[in-house]
Amino acid sequence: MVSIPLRFLLDPTRYARYRVRFEDNPKANERMREDFICFRHEHDGKTEILWGATYRITATFLESVFDFTPPPPASLPLVHATLDAAYLTGQKR
Repeated sequence: MVSIPLRFLLDPTRYARYRVRFEDNPKANERMREDFICFRHEHDGKTEILWGATYRITATFLESVFDFTPPPPASLPLVHATLDAAYLTGQKR
């Protein structure tokens, strides 16, 4: 578990676009790529990425309680990741 201070979540400079490439898509014989808004957190010398459903829950809370929205996606830096079929299916190779 990673704890993120609330003041960090309210810092627009900590947001990015998470460009995820899905390899070996089991539903199609092609590679897919998608961008997600994410939050980057440095912790114990590692970068943790808050994205997807967990990000959306957090973003909804921040907007409802603090009227905070991250910067527009086009202005955010890119963070790249590749996820394989094990991520999509939950099955390890």
